[in-house]
Amino acid sequence: MICNEYPVEFYATLKPTNVTDCINSPICTLGAFKRATTNDDYGDMTAKAMVLIMLTDCVSFFNVGKTMTEPQLAQTTDLILDNYGFLKLDDFKLLFTYAKKGFYGKLYDCIDGNVILCWIESYLIDRMKTGEEMSSQDHDKVRSNEKESKSFMDISIEHKTDRP
Repeated sequence: MICNEYPVEFYATLKPTNVTDCINSPICTLGAFKRATTNDDYGDMTAKAMVLIMLTDCVSFFNVGKTMTEPQLAQTTDLILDNYGFLKLDDFKLLFTYAKKGFYGKLYDCIDGNVILCWIESYLIDRMKTGEEMSSQDHDKVRSNEKESKSFMDISIEHKTDRP
């Protein structure tokens, strides 16, 4: 509800520091946000506004000669909504923070939809690697707990009483 009524302020409060924070975040996905805010009066304008806020925040950070026009921002917004709804709002905050820090390379006098979509794809690679590592660590924990715990057979042997 706060996100819906105060999207700029909400976006500013997001502070993920790494991909693990995003994966573990309770914040909803972009797709869930779109479904929750879509209605007959405004359609998916609230979700589009949220993506536009994220894009504008990032694009305005860069001082390039060829920045994005309003139609480019609108098309990029639609592409993000159509193709990356499985990412959380935290994911977008982190990936745009990474872009601002130059993690995805330098910008040379131009920012456009293709550049942003390439950033997202680079971020997805990092996110998948992190997810695989987290899954492997969880698996290792379960396996170590299995090794430490006794099997049913061991317990039954320990409690077996001599019967005549």
